[in-house]
Amino acid sequence: MAFLRKAIMYAIDPTVVLAVADSSSAQVVYDMANAKFAGYNEAWLTEDNFYVNYSLDTAAEYLAQSGYSGETLYMLYTSGDLLQNIAEAMQILLGSIGINVELKPESFSVTNADVTDPTQWDLYVDMMASDDYLVNVYARLFKAANFAEGQGTKNFIQDDEFQRLISLCLSEEGNTQENLDAL
Repeated sequence: MAFLRKAIMYAIDPTVVLAVADSSSAQVVYDMANAKFAGYNEAWLTEDNFYVNYSLDTAAEYLAQSGYSGETLYMLYTSGDLLQNIAEAMQILLGSIGINVELKPESFSVTNADVTDPTQWDLYVDMMASDDYLVNVYARLFKAANFAEGQGTKNFIQDDEFQRLISLCLSEEGNTQENLDAL
């Protein structure tokens, strides 16, 4: 699964997503949060990862290692022009490396119900308002205590070390650049 996730992330060109978002306030970010947030580390801009180095070649390499056999992946999002445009762009980018994606637009209320059921989607396009503090972005999406018992994170991942780092960075004494980098 990790290779398929990496293939997907390397295949999504952030400049394409930005262009179809067509928003004067949108910007390409190189982490889950942008550089305006306290705790952001400018060194992240030069790390070797999919945020910085979008690459269809790298995506194709990871896809070949993933065991993906062409099955359809379902992309859930709330109906509306902005997320529709982003989902369609992502569908095209993923299709260019051989990942089959079916779009699944739903009303806000249905999306809110389906997002809690991992059998309803494989990819989820979402947006949220910004926080004023870097670790809050991670906590909102990935702190297990924010979700149903046993669910793990918003994307159903169970990772005790990740949870420990979120809690550590949320504390006054644990909110250091070293811990944020680890997170």
